[in-house]
Amino acid sequence: MEFDLAWNGSYLLLVNVYSRPLDHLEYNSGSYVVEFSPKQVTLRHVHSGGLPRSFGGAPLPVDGDKNKFHATIQCNKDEGTVAVFINNLLVKSWKDEDGFHGSGSGLLFEEGSAPGTTVKLSNLKVAQWEGRYEPDTTLAATNGDAIHFVNHDRAGGKIAGIKDGKVTLALEGTVLEVPLERVTQISFAEGSAPAEPSGPWDVRAYFPGGGNLSFQLEKWDDKMISGRSAIFGPLAFQPGAIRQMEFNLNRSKDDAAAVAGKDFEELDE
Repeated sequence: MEFDLAWNGSYLLLVNVYSRPLDHLEYNSGSYVVEFSPKQVTLRHVHSGGLPRSFGGAPLPVDGDKNKFHATIQCNKDEGTVAVFINNLLVKSWKDEDGFHGSGSGLLFEEGSAPGTTVKLSNLKVAQWEGRYEPDTTLAATNGDAIHFVNHDRAGGKIAGIKDGKVTLALEGTVLEVPLERVTQISFAEGSAPAEPSGPWDVRAYFPGGGNLSFQLEKWDDKMISGRSAIFGPLAFQPGAIRQMEFNLNRSKDDAAAVAGKDFEELDE
C-alpha cells in the first residue's frame, strides 16, 4: 500500500494493517500497526491476550523543513516481513520471527496528533505485491557487472547483451544466458565516461515493481511514453507501467525545497 502524507504540526499517524475492525483500533486484534511521527517510524504487533509487541523504530529520511512525503508499506506473509519506504527509499524492514500473524484483512488509519495539527492523506493505492523488495541500491559499484536472481543468488561478470527475453553474462570463460523472469536486478560496473549534462526534459520514472530509470522525455500521450536513455538508447513504456514520474531533475535542492514548502500552505488555513 502507498499514500502521500502531508501535515502542519506535531502529527501522529497509525496505519493498522490486516485489521479485523474497520472503524476503530483494537489492541488485541492481532494486526500490525505502523506508526508515523515527524522523526521516526515504528512497528508493533497488537496480539490478543497480551501487551503489544514492539519491533523497534527507524529514523525517517525526511528533511526537517519539509512537511510531506510518499510512504509505501510492503507486507510479505510467507517471510513474515513488513517494510516501510519513504520517497522510494527503504527505511526499515522488520521480520516477525514467530511468523506473520495478521488476523484480519482490513486497512485502518487513525490520527493521534496534537490539537491544531492537520494531516492530509492522498493518492492511496492498495495492490498485491510480488514479494520482492526494491532493488538493492546499497551495493557499491565494482569493476564488474552483476545479476541478482529471484532466489536471492548473485552472479558477477560482464553483461554481453539483453535480447529476446534473456540476459547474456560472460564470466570466467563461460557464457551464461539467463531468462529475464529469473532476474530481479542488474548492477552495471562503474564506467569511466563523464556523466552527460542534464537538460530540461530529463525525467525519472519509478516503476510499481521497484526501481527507477532516468531518460530524456521525447513524447507522452495516452498510449506511450517514449524517450532516449544514455545507457539503453531509445525506449518506450505504456503509461500504466509507470507508477510515478519526476520532473525538473536539474532543479537545485534549495529551489525544490521552496516549492515543496508551498504545496500544502492551505493546511495552515
